[in-house]
Amino acid sequence: MNKLKIFGKVIAIILGILLFIIVGIYFFFQYKISKIDDGVSIEKKLDKKFNQLVLDKKIVGASVCIIKGDHIYMKSFGYADLATKRMVDSSTLFEIGSISKVFTTELAEILHQKKIIDWNEPIHKSFPFETQVKSYEQTKLLHLASHTSGFPSVPEVFFPKVELDTCNPYSRLTINDLQEYLKNPKDKKEPNIKEYDYSNLGNGLLGHILEWKTKEKYNTLLQMEICQKINMKNTSIIADTQYLAQGYNDKRLRTCHWDFPILYSAGAIKSNIQDMGMFLNAQLNDPYFQNILNSTRQEISKEVQGYVGKGWFTETITSNLMGQKHFVWHNGGTFGFSSFIGLVPEEKIGIVILANQGDINTLVDQLGFSFLVIAKKSNFERK
Repeated sequence: MNKLKIFGKVIAIILGILLFIIVGIYFFFQYKISKIDDGVSIEKKLDKKFNQLVLDKKIVGASVCIIKGDHIYMKSFGYADLATKRMVDSSTLFEIGSISKVFTTELAEILHQKKIIDWNEPIHKSFPFETQVKSYEQTKLLHLASHTSGFPSVPEVFFPKVELDTCNPYSRLTINDLQEYLKNPKDKKEPNIKEYDYSNLGNGLLGHILEWKTKEKYNTLLQMEICQKINMKNTSIIADTQYLAQGYNDKRLRTCHWDFPILYSAGAIKSNIQDMGMFLNAQLNDPYFQNILNSTRQEISKEVQGYVGKGWFTETITSNLMGQKHFVWHNGGTFGFSSFIGLVPEEKIGIVILANQGDINTLVDQLGFSFLVIAKKSNFERK
């Protein structure tokens, strides 16, 4: 049991939301803001910071997109593969990890607005099998989207298979494993909208329910309802390996790419900075996706730093202390990749950071939040 708990904790740390210490964030931001030179452009600040991180071997490689109003800046840094010296560029694919959850909840919101799903429908009504679990009567699709369903992050019954390949932990799980668990989920608690508890299983199950309701594959729905509308041609749960970056751990050793036979909607999407920049721009400037974002970011449940909506997190404490508009965000991590997306929708400011190194989530999150502040106080170079 101790081994299972330890492994479960590791998985939760890697794929879950890494919460900062509130006071630490506050002073970190205050320090960053004090160092901002208003005479230096956003581009130069971003280039200097990320070039130094690569030089100091803090990051193997990264792609960044920052938006302010109608100005968009993208840049890539470092190596996609240290062994071959292949450089990161705008076409390099990254595992975006749990940022996949934002795509899933926005996809569900689109289907809700089309009246294909109902957020308040009990989850078991979509199951392709019979079940007598009493808590399912009260567990709604909305609970899955907001991490309030009572499902664990990863069920304990999955651990024996997860431990068979600790480099690629989800690769041995099957749809039969998921369905057998759902028939008798012994570690599920009652749903409670007031009790936020991050769950990869919950969001992964939401993706399967979208499949069961529509009779379409998750990746097909993703392409039809989001990617094709924004011209995201390189975003999928199936990666073109010739463009996929090699992932590394915090010691700069090669790691495995992750495979998701199930629960893919919680963490399997791969994308590049071109596509993620278009996704970010759509959230800020496209009326259709602005509406979807406004619906999915509304408060459902409180969490340490602010609140959670449908997939998106909103950071309120630090931003209130600093007199800033609230930061809407999500991060992601697999063993070889770290990522961050953050927005200030009211000010049309946003950033995406994709890195091919795991275990640096805190660094990537800090960079994301600090550059949201920098973008407010600085400008792009005049052309």
